[in-house]
Amino acid sequence: MLIIYMIQALTLSSISSPFEISCDKLKLEGFNCTTTEFQMPTKAEAQIRHSRYFLRVLRIADNLYVEGKDSMTLGLNLFDIESRNISSGREWVTTQAPHSKQAAQFCSSYPGVGAFIIDLRLNPTERINWLEDALIAAQYLGNKEAEGRHCGALAGCYADLGMFPRAIKLYERRLAIAQELGDKRGEGAALGNLGNVYADLKQLQRAADFYQQHLIIAREIGDRRAEANALGNLGNIHADKGNPDQALELYELAITISREIGDRRGEGQDLGNLGEVYADLGDTGRALELYDQRLEIAIEIGDQRGEAYAYMNRGKVYQALKDRKLAIDLYRQSLNVFHQIGDRFSVATVLGLIGNAFMLSGDFYIAIENYNKQYETAHEISDQNGEGNALWNTSLAYRELGDIDHALSCGELALRVFKLLDGEFARQIEEQIDIWKSETS
Repeated sequence: MLIIYMIQALTLSSISSPFEISCDKLKLEGFNCTTTEFQMPTKAEAQIRHSRYFLRVLRIADNLYVEGKDSMTLGLNLFDIESRNISSGREWVTTQAPHSKQAAQFCSSYPGVGAFIIDLRLNPTERINWLEDALIAAQYLGNKEAEGRHCGALAGCYADLGMFPRAIKLYERRLAIAQELGDKRGEGAALGNLGNVYADLKQLQRAADFYQQHLIIAREIGDRRAEANALGNLGNIHADKGNPDQALELYELAITISREIGDRRGEGQDLGNLGEVYADLGDTGRALELYDQRLEIAIEIGDQRGEAYAYMNRGKVYQALKDRKLAIDLYRQSLNVFHQIGDRFSVATVLGLIGNAFMLSGDFYIAIENYNKQYETAHEISDQNGEGNALWNTSLAYRELGDIDHALSCGELALRVFKLLDGEFARQIEEQIDIWKSETS
């Protein structure tokens, strides 16, 4: 069966129409879509050929995706058609990597050659499996460049899961290796990703410093995709700091570059960021237009995270418009997708938003139930900011119910957390707790 399957894989005789469309494109890449001469291999030879072949398929799918525009769709179609073959090829070389340098090289190569497309198509847990195997193989081969790349990609997976201390360690390792090897592109990526983690931890100035360094390197080496990414991230910092004009300017620069290079995923992220600024400015109509465009792009390219963010942000707008039923429905759609892709940091965030919606509707017990779930998730991933928000909102809900004892106990716990994170907010909480205490004395 394996030999028959290998022959089918090499001839690609049962291709569906999306691949046939892309076959001419593959030929331009120097890739043979058909084979006219074939000598029967041994079982081991067939397996290694299978793995090598679908490694090349993955590389071409990723290259097509990176080209953007029409090529992006062709790349995604190719990956979707051949994903099972790609996975089986990777799994076989993983089992052989401890015994064969060639298998170890292939094992190390799989996540790298498909970096963009697997980030879009695989959930964080699946990517971790690929990358941990690849990292072991790279270390076995003594390949520092590959080791650095795998450390950076692994860090991204752990960041997506909200495991920030582990992500920071891996990004710092990625940065050190890139600097040691003089890899400016890798150095820039590590700096930008460290910025993302510190932004999630609400250490905005530290994040901005990393983003600025990333932008300088991106422009120095002419990496337009990285430049757009850095500009968008700097826009996020200005938006979080309450500087909408600067944020809009940076987002517009980012979206112009994304459209020029045909980066649909980047364009979707930029549109979502623009929508958030307009929502903050009270222009809900414009915000919804931009979120709808982001959702359309996310569905088009299969970007589940982008889809979830679009639902979440539309929910925020409808909550502001006091349509809380629709807001909760959109939050739940978002929550389901975040659960599916294993993004626990975002799961905690959305649980808090659902709690807020029920709080504003006067359903305080249901709000508390969601805040408790938010706290549990945030605690599991060491998200102290999420823990603090959940505790403080629970405190406010108990206060509305007239349960001052529970309000004070949750408030005191929230105060402890925010004293470590945000001195200004901690002072506000402390003042509110003092008021409650004075009311009961």
